[in-house]
Amino acid sequence: MSEPEFLFSLELSDEASFDRMLADIADAVFLHLGLTRQAVDALVADVRGALTGAPGAARRPCAVRFVVRGRDIEIVVAHEGATEWRTRRSLP
Repeated sequence: MSEPEFLFSLELSDEASFDRMLADIADAVFLHLGLTRQAVDALVADVRGALTGAPGAARRPCAVRFVVRGRDIEIVVAHEGATEWRTRRSLP
């Protein structure tokens, strides 16, 4: 497996305070990568859903990773003790 071209990872202890940071990250990173505003907004909504969707999510540590390899971005949300949520999008 080759090394990622870009990796950004966060460990969260309080997901509620991540909401504003997620919007800022989306604007700084996803728009820079060439995704449209509509695509960025959809990704942000998906990640928000993953952050709040796992049972007991608000009470467990969580890691969020953004990985760019080639022309794809993969986003992983991993709550401690739960199945990882993943999505992948092609970059323009």
